[in-house]
Amino acid sequence: MARKLDVPIYCNERTLSMCSLGHISYFKTTTLQEFRIGGMEILPLPTSHNAIEPNAFRVSADGNVVLLATDTGKLTAPVEKALGEADVAVIESNYDKVMLETGPYPKMLKEWVGSDTGHLSNIDCAAGIKRTMKEHRKIFLAHLSRNNNTPDTARETVASITGIKRFNIDCLEFRGDTRILRV
Repeated sequence: MARKLDVPIYCNERTLSMCSLGHISYFKTTTLQEFRIGGMEILPLPTSHNAIEPNAFRVSADGNVVLLATDTGKLTAPVEKALGEADVAVIESNYDKVMLETGPYPKMLKEWVGSDTGHLSNIDCAAGIKRTMKEHRKIFLAHLSRNNNTPDTARETVASITGIKRFNIDCLEFRGDTRILRV
């Protein structure tokens, strides 16, 4: 799509070097160095995942802050700081620990998913939200595993740990579901 529509990709050099995208227009970004697109200020934040320099993003515009943090096995300090600032947090809540332990994945994959460079559990997601409580922050749980989680399980876990009412925690409910988040 980037090539066909000549839309530039914003990416850090190390991540781009590992992709086989051919000739594309791109703007080099640097983790922890803010850049602008239109009226938005975007800050790439380091995550903890088995990829080359993976990033979450803190996006601010018109006095509002949105955090997009998925593909991380733990909340890094910069991501957690951004979570505390966010008016809207789209945050990974990938798996339920019991479902992962008793599920169909081979042992090696279960260990990786549950590691600091794997994915964020419902409990760890909730703990991060609780440590950074902010009144009126919108929470959107993202990157839920189809095999090791359900929307109800993720919402219930986050609600019970944080004290946030379940109906104030959103996520996609089924394949093909979409949402519009207003900031």
